[in-house]
Amino acid sequence: MSKIEAGKIVLEETQFDFHLFLHNLREMMQIKAKDKNLQLIFAVHPNSPQYIKADERKLRQILLNLLGNAIKFTNQGYVLLHVSLMDKKEASSKAIIHFELEDSGRGIAPEEIDNLFEAFVQTSSGRESQTGTGLGLAISQQFANCMGSHISVSSALNKGTVFQFDLEVEQLVEQLSDVEIEQSQTKVSVQPAIEIVEESRKQDLSNSLRILLVEDTAYNQIIALKFLEKLGYQADLAVNGLEVLKALEHKFYDLILMDIQMPEMDGLEVTRRIRLKEKESMAINKVKIVAMTANTMAEDRENCIQIGMDNFIGKPIRIDELDAVLQKISSDQTAINR
Repeated sequence: MSKIEAGKIVLEETQFDFHLFLHNLREMMQIKAKDKNLQLIFAVHPNSPQYIKADERKLRQILLNLLGNAIKFTNQGYVLLHVSLMDKKEASSKAIIHFELEDSGRGIAPEEIDNLFEAFVQTSSGRESQTGTGLGLAISQQFANCMGSHISVSSALNKGTVFQFDLEVEQLVEQLSDVEIEQSQTKVSVQPAIEIVEESRKQDLSNSLRILLVEDTAYNQIIALKFLEKLGYQADLAVNGLEVLKALEHKFYDLILMDIQMPEMDGLEVTRRIRLKEKESMAINKVKIVAMTANTMAEDRENCIQIGMDNFIGKPIRIDELDAVLQKISSDQTAINR
């Protein structure tokens, strides 16, 4: 919110596979939905474009906030995300995608609707749950505004809530490079996308990297470990920087997936100490450290690299981004061994 209020939030548009984006999003939220025995349904219309150019990270954060709230305040029934192409401008690559999120939850009182998107304001249901900060919807609305959109809401107590917004994107047909198209088609061709990892690949990659996952949030641990398992890897777990240093006393790791914000000792400080110890011991084999953080601005990335990290993965974690990092590190390790 501080960055938003200071005007430091800017559009960072990239080209990406929209269908794969939605699949990964559903994968991430499915665990929470199953824990509450809710139906999580993504109804994606066939006319929805597969390849688009937009601010992927802001769109993901908006949908994660909306989906997370819907699941949190729905005790039975369903959470349903409708996605469809509303309009395709003639003689232009611009298109408007419509997002509509419906749930069968508690609903929002009429007197609370007007203040719903204000910072630090929570509904009565939110206050009863004693979770959250009251910032999720405020940030989502700011991100939507940044992308030229606006989130609207309608609700009825004890019946459910509907959030919706339209987003103008650039629809890509052949604009993606041949390599990007080939990679996307490879991922999507495995049905459901990325959910099934070929057995041969599991055998090739299993135990090929000694990985330490450092994450203090239980939900993020589950997501990361599940993604690693699907990609054929296993990992040890630490929940703060002090545990990382203790783990390194007993075992060498090829890779540390390092959360940045943690209690006891944060990711930047523990990385600094690891690199200092390696320098003092003149270590030949240095552990690869990949940052995992929701702070995805350019200066945040620069801080991670300057402190001694090798790469950066934004949160929420994307399985395809994690896969690319792991494959590169595995490839580098194989080259060194040869």
